[in-house]
Amino acid sequence: FQGFLISDCITMEALKGSYKQRSEKAFQAGCDAILYWKANLDDMIDIASVAPNLSAEAFKRLQSSFSALRTQSLSLEEQQDLYNKLTCYLTPYLMDKAV
Repeated sequence: FQGFLISDCITMEALKGSYKQRSEKAFQAGCDAILYWKANLDDMIDIASVAPNLSAEAFKRLQSSFSALRTQSLSLEEQQDLYNKLTCYLTPYLMDKAV
């Protein structure tokens, strides 16, 4: 796999430990970003504390993923919806961690 890799939601019980520990494991396993949906500020601060800076290579993979969306046989509405969802999940991470 050569794309931008986002973890499964770390609030699921697939991994043991705190969300911070789960995030560390996911980053160590090669994830570029962590999916977390509970919106608890304390949890988000813990997760951000272990998040590495987004590498130039990972950023290129992310850009490539967005480019690939434009070439898929999705309707414009489906593309916009998918883009909005990805942007919603990734914007806080990218704004804080881009190098």
